[in-house]
Amino acid sequence: MKSTFALPTLAIALLTPLASWADVSIAVNIRPPPLPVYVQPPVPGSNYLWTPGYWAWNPSDSDYYWVPGTWVMAPTPGYLWTPGYWGFGNGGYRWNVGYWGPRVGFYGGISYGYGYTGHGYQGGRWERGAFYYNTEVNNVNKTVVRNVYNTKIVNNYNVKNVSYNGGPDGIIAQPSKEEREERAAKHTDPTPNQVQHERTAMATPTQKASVNKGKPQVGATAKPAEFDGADNNGKKREPNDDAVAKVDSKPDNKADQNADPKADQKAGGNAGQKPDRKAEHAAERKQAQNQEPNDKAAPRNDMPPKTPEQREAQREKREQREQRAAAGQPKSDPKAQEGKAEGQGQPERGGNEQQSKEQKRQ
Repeated sequence: MKSTFALPTLAIALLTPLASWADVSIAVNIRPPPLPVYVQPPVPGSNYLWTPGYWAWNPSDSDYYWVPGTWVMAPTPGYLWTPGYWGFGNGGYRWNVGYWGPRVGFYGGISYGYGYTGHGYQGGRWERGAFYYNTEVNNVNKTVVRNVYNTKIVNNYNVKNVSYNGGPDGIIAQPSKEEREERAAKHTDPTPNQVQHERTAMATPTQKASVNKGKPQVGATAKPAEFDGADNNGKKREPNDDAVAKVDSKPDNKADQNADPKADQKAGGNAGQKPDRKAEHAAERKQAQNQEPNDKAAPRNDMPPKTPEQREAQREKREQREQRAAAGQPKSDPKAQEGKAEGQGQPERGGNEQQSKEQKRQ
């Protein structure tokens, strides 16, 4: 893999349909847009490695377009992905092509996220031919993928959304000794799926920076070139989501159509309406409270006793009627007898009691 740089010319533009995958990087005088914020989709299966999204350049449109992050199968077990990056030099921005290798090399100090902190990769590791995922930085469904571990990452680098190294407001980072050695070692080119993934992004108008204003419609995908139905979170939208929402928002009139209006009338409600049981119970309780007799008023004889005081009053009246009956007074009208006794006064009542006692002695 060559790493030399060349200034853009018409010949290079015509011979390089995919500038980012070209052996010779080209330089542009337009600064790459900031990295957009997106959500990583769940890993689709074992041994998939995360390749972060990036801005690529389309010479024919003279415009950047966003290549979504995606999960890719490594071409060889044990290989890791070194992302490409934009670097400023000699008056222009040049793309350094990403590659596969046994170790992660230098990628400009760009913090791509999800394990790519700017130097190295802390999102997972190979063990005995299987890739293990760090769930601290990866979206992993543990029921699908069981090779997991959790290691907290402390990012000591200057985390920005800047997508290029060097130049005005760019990331200031230099490769370490190990990263320089890895860069000089033998590498493996991007896989055919990765190439097709970038072609799909270039052919999607909404991925262009001039259209999306730095906020692409598709930020990430579960697998390469699967753009259909994906949103900025890498999740697939159901094609009938809007229709389902409209249907659910309509009232369900089937129950009202199948209801029996006669049954509602029998229950005391209007046709097509269910009686309000709570309201009826509240009205009954209020009516019962209004019908309760006043403690200060005299108890009514035509109502059953409801309080101990009422029962005691009835008991006293009953005893008085029994006493009058024993004294020979008529039982026809107890109230009249009470009124007569009250009208005559207490002495008269006492006289009657004296006569009753004399009759008993005789």
